[in-house]
Amino acid sequence: MKITLKYKIISLITVFSALSVILILVIAIQAFKKDKTAFIFETSLNTSHFLAEQLQIEIQNKSNLVKSYLKLFFSNQNNPSYEIEDADPVDEIQIYQKKDELKEVFSAHKKNKEKTNISSDADFKEIVQKTGQIQDLKNGIIIRGCALYVYEYIFKNGNYFFIFYSYKSQVLEKIFNQKNYFKSALVNISGEVKSQNFGLSKDILLKNFTEFDANINTQLGKLLNTSVFTLKSANGENWLFTSSQIGYFDLFFISAVSEKAVFGFFEILYFKSTILFCLLISFVFLTGIFITHFTIQRLQNLTVAAKKVSTGDFNVEISTQGHDEVGLLSKAFSEMIHRIDILLSEVAGKARMEAELKTAQIVQSTLFPQNAAIMGGLHINGFFKSASECGGDWWHYSEDEKYVWVWIADATGHGVSAALLTSACKSAVHLIQKQKCEPVEAMGLLNSAIFDVADGQMMMTCFLSRFDKSTRILEYVNASHEVPLRIPKQSNITSEKFNFLFSSEHKNKRLGQQKDSSYVSSEIQLNKGDRLFFYTDGFFELKASLAEPFKERHLLKLLVNSYNEGKDFSGAVHFFKSSLEPYLQNKYLEDDLTYIFIEVEENV
Repeated sequence: MKITLKYKIISLITVFSALSVILILVIAIQAFKKDKTAFIFETSLNTSHFLAEQLQIEIQNKSNLVKSYLKLFFSNQNNPSYEIEDADPVDEIQIYQKKDELKEVFSAHKKNKEKTNISSDADFKEIVQKTGQIQDLKNGIIIRGCALYVYEYIFKNGNYFFIFYSYKSQVLEKIFNQKNYFKSALVNISGEVKSQNFGLSKDILLKNFTEFDANINTQLGKLLNTSVFTLKSANGENWLFTSSQIGYFDLFFISAVSEKAVFGFFEILYFKSTILFCLLISFVFLTGIFITHFTIQRLQNLTVAAKKVSTGDFNVEISTQGHDEVGLLSKAFSEMIHRIDILLSEVAGKARMEAELKTAQIVQSTLFPQNAAIMGGLHINGFFKSASECGGDWWHYSEDEKYVWVWIADATGHGVSAALLTSACKSAVHLIQKQKCEPVEAMGLLNSAIFDVADGQMMMTCFLSRFDKSTRILEYVNASHEVPLRIPKQSNITSEKFNFLFSSEHKNKRLGQQKDSSYVSSEIQLNKGDRLFFYTDGFFELKASLAEPFKERHLLKLLVNSYNEGKDFSGAVHFFKSSLEPYLQNKYLEDDLTYIFIEVEENV
């Protein structure tokens, strides 16, 4: 089953929100529980200390009161048994000198339970019965409920006396009558429970908390002196304990509370938190559905539009509402479609234009003669390379009964417009040659034709030469073109031997510059083996090997090397072309490049 983006986003939002809420809830509850535990321990310990101090003060006050009665007893030695009954706040005080009398006291107490609130004197009897001599008895205390029975053994005036007094503790009544979470008890160092308020006994402590075993008093003593400790009951429930030492008879006041009782409200908290969690997740889920529906709907519209565009249908309307990322994407996509439509139109137009240029290139190629020819005693070899599909350079040669004509021209710029001008030039030259006129007149006629065609908007330079086959005189007219070179026949020639074919002092204007421009000619006598080099200014748009502009010295060096290394005319032409190739390879030309090599045959 394919899961859509909508449900992926909703699931991500819901799961992330749920995990975040659960994590926050767990951290908050744990922190609250930890703080609550510390508060309970602190409160219980403060209460234990306070009540222990109160019980200690109460016992101290009772002891001081008894001591005041003892002074009265020892001042009257004739009465061996002095008894004060209903002494406030002490229930009774009894003093015994003999062991048998002490046993009788218990019998009397047993008969008089209601008065002294004695529920059992077994502990006290057990101490007396196990002791062989009276002086072996130690001070001690028996606690029954809220009643305290204190016995002390003293040596006074050469005799041994047992002092026995009891009273009902108001502190214990206050403690044990309170109803709260805390369970309180008085225990000794052996774990014996002396008094409690929740039915606690030594057996119960031992059964539920093994730490209260009398056989491990050392461990129990450490716990009781710790003041704060936690024990786990037999049923696995945790209990929080605090203990405070009374200061008499190794008694400890302990307070215990069950974590379950204290933290019972957590069940309510968990229940309410669960309800809140469900409500929050529901709200997040519904909100996610609303938001994602609005967002995904716009993305689906973009998807539909993209599919239409992929099939070539650019007639697509996209809603660009909203300033969020989806809205910006919709605007960008709409703009992209518009630009693609324009681009395709431009590409179609460009393709059509390239096809037309290709046709124009083919047509222009018909304007040029064969690259190599031999006519009228001249070897001719030419080269043309356009900077674009169509060029503005043009060259031509022709022969009649007496002369060999060679033309080279360079229109302003390059491209289609320049190519059209060269076409007009070719047509004009074809008509001019039929009139068999002089070079000066021919250049004038060509100027008039170029001016009429370009209406003065475009011009061209041109060099016209006419070679007399019988006399080897070369007459030439230069209309502001690059000056050709004459290379005389010589072995190991240098550039200093080159002759530039400058015109007369009069500088001829470019073709098409003025309709009535006048031109003058010059001539030179050529010898057998002489060579001529015609060229256009495209050479000086080339780049040398170190990105240095191609200058005249580079051209002269190539001509010298080609002459000396090429040996014959064909070899020189081939060497020159090969040397020029690195400048042309894998580089776009800045301008059209044309050159013509001519050599006068020696056998003419």
